Amino acid sequence: SRHSKALQAQESAQESKGNPIIIVPNAMTSPITLMNAEDFFQKAKYTTREKSQKIKESTVKVSHVLSSRLGGGTIEFDIIDNPKRLLRSPSDWDRVVAVLAQGEAWQFKGWKMGWTKEKKGEETPVEVFSKSFGFYIGFEGAPVPQELMGWSVKHGFLSRDKRGVDTVVSSGFWNGLDEWMKVHKRHFLPKS
Repeated sequence: SRHSKALQAQESAQESKGNPIIIVPNAMTSPITLMNAEDFFQKAKYTTREKSQKIKESTVKVSHVLSSRLGGGTIEFDIIDNPKRLLRSPSDWDRVVAVLAQGEAWQFKGWKMGWTKEKKGEETPVEVFSKSFGFYIGFEGAPVPQELMGWSVKHGFLSRDKRGVDTVVSSGFWNGLDEWMKVHKRHFLPKS
């Protein structure tokens, strides 16, 4: 019924205490990891691992300004790369709004998202991307992993040497996430 759906949405909003979460791959072969996530998401600039600062924290925080057509305002996001260790409850997992796909199913090994109380096993990539905004970042000219083709993810491609493309890929991520949150996780958007 309409009343029970409204109640579920209200309960979901009450459970989601804390910042929305973006999960990045914990793999050295991924262009974006926790080491360079702040540069990419906050400054729209790709930095190689060699030039990135070593991260001591398990969470990086970034702020994002919403477009005026979504009401404007700023949202602070937590970026993590170890959800198995950091997200323990269904309300923690409810804060996940985006996942950067590595392109391999092993990325999700051991993820027990708990989005539904009935499910006890690991999540599949299809389930992950039905509950979060999926984005894949690769390099121009590199093949896109075949496994990725069956998942609901948008694609962005960085240039190895043209830093001007970084802004386009970063904007593609944020625009897609903004639209996804407007439909699926509206309770994280600033109240207008």
